[in-house]
Amino acid sequence: MRFLFYSRTQDALSALEPALKNHDAHCDLIADMQRVYQPPYREHAYSGLLVDVPSRIKAPAPDKDSLARLERFYPTLLLRVLPGGELRTLSRDSMGAGIADFFDACALYSPRHIRQSSRGSLHFNLRISPSPGFEDAEQSATMNISEHGCFLISTRGWEQGDRLWLHFRELHDPSPILAEVRWNAAWGQDMRIPGFGLRFVRINEGQLEQIRHYLKDL
Repeated sequence: MRFLFYSRTQDALSALEPALKNHDAHCDLIADMQRVYQPPYREHAYSGLLVDVPSRIKAPAPDKDSLARLERFYPTLLLRVLPGGELRTLSRDSMGAGIADFFDACALYSPRHIRQSSRGSLHFNLRISPSPGFEDAEQSATMNISEHGCFLISTRGWEQGDRLWLHFRELHDPSPILAEVRWNAAWGQDMRIPGFGLRFVRINEGQLEQIRHYLKDL
């Protein structure tokens, strides 16, 4: 597993190293959130976000905004180094506040790349199928969407890397859209909505323009 760790000092990373080693986990330290969409960070898929509390309190406003966006997207653990090097933690999710519990919970989810495009809570109705002829189609709806992908509500066991065809009822252009599963959230896990995140692989420009139009109106 790989985690993104926001901290303006090295102290917390040193205190984290035993837990990282026990879980065969890696951590990318970042002190300037304005670099998060640049290499090497955008090249990695992360299982969660770690945030040093003193660094977050002192962070400039742009960094706080970026952290707030990522905290909605990733399981997040807040931590503070106490005198003597002891770590105190607080989970922002229903995953337990301890480091070991947090790492174990994050291992249940597919790692996700950091996305740069804005995403809006738009609820399109659509059909999903592994074939362009829409045999064995599933009815679904989006929880949110951007011009690069979306999250669909579903209890079916689609796997990371699966390619699916989508037909959106509300788009003027009815052409099927090809998409790839990037991560999934199984039914019954930690009170989360079941479904999966998709990246659009093949989508017409007219369909993109309509999605952008809906996003601008939010």
